[in-house]
Amino acid sequence: MITPRPYQQEVIDKLRESYKNKKKHPLIVMPTGGGKACVLGFIAENAAKKGNETLIIAHRQELIAQLSLTLCNFGLEHNLITAKSTATNIKADQFKNFGRVFYNKDSKLHVGSVQTLASRVGKLSINPRLIIIDEQHHLKKGNQWGSIFEAYPNALGLGLTATPQRSDGVGLGVDSGGYNDDLILGAKMSWLIEQGYLAPYKVYTTAKQWDISAVKTKRNGEYDEKELEELIDKPSVTGDAIAHYKKLCDGMSGVCYCTSISHSKHVTQQFIENGIPAAHVDGTMSDAERKKVFTDYADGVIKIICNQALISEGTDLESLTQRQGVTLDVCIDLAPSKSLVVVMQRWGRVLRKKPNKTAIILDHSGNVLRHSLPCADREWSLEGNDKKKRESDEKDVNIKTCQQCFHIHEPAPMCPICGFVYPIQQRSIEEVSGELVELTEQDKAEIKRKQDEEKKQKKREQGQCQTLQDFLALAESRGYKQGWAHKMWAIRQNQKRGISH
Repeated sequence: MITPRPYQQEVIDKLRESYKNKKKHPLIVMPTGGGKACVLGFIAENAAKKGNETLIIAHRQELIAQLSLTLCNFGLEHNLITAKSTATNIKADQFKNFGRVFYNKDSKLHVGSVQTLASRVGKLSINPRLIIIDEQHHLKKGNQWGSIFEAYPNALGLGLTATPQRSDGVGLGVDSGGYNDDLILGAKMSWLIEQGYLAPYKVYTTAKQWDISAVKTKRNGEYDEKELEELIDKPSVTGDAIAHYKKLCDGMSGVCYCTSISHSKHVTQQFIENGIPAAHVDGTMSDAERKKVFTDYADGVIKIICNQALISEGTDLESLTQRQGVTLDVCIDLAPSKSLVVVMQRWGRVLRKKPNKTAIILDHSGNVLRHSLPCADREWSLEGNDKKKRESDEKDVNIKTCQQCFHIHEPAPMCPICGFVYPIQQRSIEEVSGELVELTEQDKAEIKRKQDEEKKQKKREQGQCQTLQDFLALAESRGYKQGWAHKMWAIRQNQKRGISH
């Protein structure tokens, strides 16, 4: 019998309370590796006991297979609404791992792919009471996810994610044009690491940052992939990455993130030529081809899996391969990203725990300096995060690592500790590749100190607001939507009247 961990049970209890308070679509936020799949399994099991028809949605074959195997672990029969080939492979995996097939086309518990469900909206003979959306941050009115939710207006919703933001800045909350009306925060990543539920980690980053200032930003707020590829897909850059792997974590297994599919293939080849077993994986490959890569990794045939974006949201190799202790232990990041969501999903892949493990993050991309540490305390919200606010946030965590004493500090022409004068950045990637250095506890403490000070400053600014106009002006300066100002003003008025919020 599977029983929830105490912090997982707390989330489940909060969810029940949310529905009791007439919330229609709460969102559960838990760090990668915190057990969102288990929480989902407990909720699905409870719905099945009550006879409530339930629809669980994901957007990739691997995630659908993982969800199915999770339900199998709970002994729950379920229907599969996905491509025939994917369903066939999942049923084969069920029999291989459990000695029986849990597929039941007449079950009231359905696991479906976004693509298949969106193409069959209105044609399926289902009427779910509950719709559970894995990786909920993809849900947006007007997209495929939204069309499914709109097709069943009487259903309750439930979202799960580790990163409750969208790269395009569109809010997830009902006040921002989304669907969520309640935010349920699970245990923080820092606490899960302290308590031993997630692996501790070391970060190595570079004092010499790639000059990507000329790379365009697309409408979704992310760097242009083709321009990044032109700058970074070079043998000298890959050679530097391989040299650091051999120096800092030789023999460890993990994942390498690249700027494009072709970049990933090139990096894979160079790993192999340097005697490091590696394989490339992407979404254009067949189910069988992708599965073989993951199985070979689980069997130790390959050490490094290279990809662009396939190994990200929700990917749990232990669940996918049904092999105990199979984890990604090294993250080699060769793809700069403006998206906190993207990099948090990458880092989370290597933090799943196994005995005596310390995860390694080789941050060639500068994403740690761009977005701060993986376990930094972040204030999640259902409100939108528009371009102005995203650019402001990016500047807030822009830090430099001294090449001489490795002190981390705010951008300046020279290091305030040892006086090292920074050379002017060059355009050529070959000329700026540098030695990765580990972020020490002192470095991490300095980053946390800066973040705490920023939080205190924000609270001071809010405390100084005396009128609605003050809050509206503050919202504009921060790039927030006006709804935030009205919400904060309502909270202030309730506080004056002694009403709890």
